[in-house]
Amino acid sequence: MQEKTIIVTGATSGIGKAMAQKFFAEGARIIAVGRNEAALQEISKVGENNSGIVPFEADLAQLENVQAIFDYCKQNGWKIDGIAHCAGITLNVPLRVNNIEDTGRLFRINVEALAEICRMAASRRYVNEGASIVALSSTAALDGGKGIAVYSASKAAVSVLVKAAAKELIGRKIRVNAIAPAMVRTRMYEETIRELPDLKESLQWSQPLGLIEPENIAELASYLMSEKARYITGTTVVVGAGFIV
Repeated sequence: MQEKTIIVTGATSGIGKAMAQKFFAEGARIIAVGRNEAALQEISKVGENNSGIVPFEADLAQLENVQAIFDYCKQNGWKIDGIAHCAGITLNVPLRVNNIEDTGRLFRINVEALAEICRMAASRRYVNEGASIVALSSTAALDGGKGIAVYSASKAAVSVLVKAAAKELIGRKIRVNAIAPAMVRTRMYEETIRELPDLKESLQWSQPLGLIEPENIAELASYLMSEKARYITGTTVVVGAGFIV
């Protein structure tokens, strides 16, 4: 990671924050993207050898902000070596009360923003040859679930998009992969179990190895970003903690 520049979306909490801190600890410059200015300032850091966590406030539901991130990097003379798309929202409602506005926002952040990231990665102006993109899918993409139909569909779309984008970007040796965790100890998890209280009890049998820590996902992302994973692209790595479809 030494002297690499990596964009991390959703960097102010949960898995995104764990990835930003992990990559920074390994010597990278991080462009930390999030909506909460105070939280961004809290994680901002200056390190050695041009490393640092640089805040960039943006709501990725506004898709034009994706290009703004890359333009900001270009203006500062930073070509991108890696992108981790961790920004995402959930939607824990039965289909009968779902509405099109919430569905649209969820797909814009979870899926369409990733498509825009891959579009920008195709440009030599912004992204170095041999770069790596890591996106967050979910085991919900494999099995669905009551009350999370739209969220599950968005994460399935992420996995398919990763596979297709990997085929398009292979000519520039840009690798595109996804990680599909089961339940991870994040704010989103806490919100989910408040809205779907039966879920916490069901974890005892559906995820027998326990609730996953964000740092474990960050470790895997670090590997996928590195040269050690140079032969891995177009795949979704499941981290199920015993969840088996």
